[in-house]
Amino acid sequence: KPKTYTAYEDHVRIHLMPAFENKPLTKLQPQDVREFMREKTEGGYAPKSVRHFRATLRTALNVAMGDGLIARNAAALAKPPRLEKPVPQVFTQEEALRFLALIKGHRLEALFSVTLALALREGEALGLRWQDVDLDAAELHVSYALQRIKRPGEAKGRLELIPPKTDGSRRVIALPEVAVAALHAHRTRQAVERSLCGGRWQETGMVFTTTVGTMLDPRNMLRSFYAIMSTPDPNDPEPDP
Repeated sequence: KPKTYTAYEDHVRIHLMPAFENKPLTKLQPQDVREFMREKTEGGYAPKSVRHFRATLRTALNVAMGDGLIARNAAALAKPPRLEKPVPQVFTQEEALRFLALIKGHRLEALFSVTLALALREGEALGLRWQDVDLDAAELHVSYALQRIKRPGEAKGRLELIPPKTDGSRRVIALPEVAVAALHAHRTRQAVERSLCGGRWQETGMVFTTTVGTMLDPRNMLRSFYAIMSTPDPNDPEPDP
């Protein structure tokens, strides 16, 4: 995947080469890798990032082993930093209902309500095309994910539709009535936006778009989400003066 390739390239160019480029391959020891991970950790990198650096080095050294250049993999013998399993933060039923009330009438109401109802990943929701949605059959096909891909030489990268990593991620999901209703309303809203935009509208076939029809950047979607989450609930009691 382009995004994975970019990550590997960053690992090698920014982290691995400065640390090991002067070290003969046959003299690389597990202690050298442990020292590298310690320096990265003390430099402020998260354990997950340090584990990724080590994994990239380990993969490269496996190739070297397969080519008969080294007898053992020093990175595989160096234990990575411990990674605490994060506890996912999810809405309670009451919080979900409050959130649905807050997004009522919002331009991205359908995006948030469908994502909540179906537990879609961010990229999966933003990667939906109208051809993936069958409102009559109340079905939704997850075929792509939207990602910002940054290739070498590009400053910001560009939004692209990427196939799922696994066959299990490519799936058909039954749409509950609330999701069908939200998508019907969203399609009507999008038609109005297309009409008002006139020649400025760029048809992409995407379900969730900007106001001119282009792909919706995940960062802009998150800005909208956090703005909604910071909106005071009208049902909350007034704070004491």
